[in-house]
Amino acid sequence: TTEIYTLSLHDALPILFFERAYLLVEGESEENSLPILYRNMYGKSLIEDGIVLVPLFSCGAWKAILTLLKKHKKDITLLLLDEDCKNPESCAKITPDSLNEIGFTSEFISGNCYFIGEKEFEDAFCSNDLVSVMNANWPKEDGSDWTVLDIDKFRDPSKKFSVDLLEMIRKNCIKEHRNRTHKPDFALAVAEYCQAEEQIPVPIKEVFDRLRLISGVMQKF
Repeated sequence: TTEIYTLSLHDALPILFFERAYLLVEGESEENSLPILYRNMYGKSLIEDGIVLVPLFSCGAWKAILTLLKKHKKDITLLLLDEDCKNPESCAKITPDSLNEIGFTSEFISGNCYFIGEKEFEDAFCSNDLVSVMNANWPKEDGSDWTVLDIDKFRDPSKKFSVDLLEMIRKNCIKEHRNRTHKPDFALAVAEYCQAEEQIPVPIKEVFDRLRLISGVMQKF
């Protein structure tokens, strides 16, 4: 069983001033997958390296946490956000504009915010790996295999990749697996499959490298 260490508002204050780096993410997909991907790459947990993962959408007080970290830990705080949150029409709660509204400067946003995917976290992973995950965890009810074409048809600007992909899986996989076709389940399965460094999207590796520099685990050359 993989241990997942995260920080909620309830337990934030007792340890806030004793950790070395913070990674703020949007939701449960990142919360489920990033600790596993980190361990896959480095053989250690985030918390062992002094890094706290803060899933902002899993608590209602995300503005309070951001404001608290901005005031006390801004220089050791990074955010990993979906690429489409930069879209002015985005319905995301956490955007460059909303960060600016609570006092984060443009320098912080350009230097400490990382953006992933063409639009979102899930679409950053390669289709071949996603196909393998789907065939292993959500086999089709008709006995045929999922293919790259099944995935790539959702890599379209007009599509919401993860929503449309998971809806297709839910409708076509064997019935006993349909109750776990949710984004957090999918992200967990993808992370468990992506054991090699080359399977991990570049923005995630860049965030991990920066966190390890901030925490002192990795030395800057």
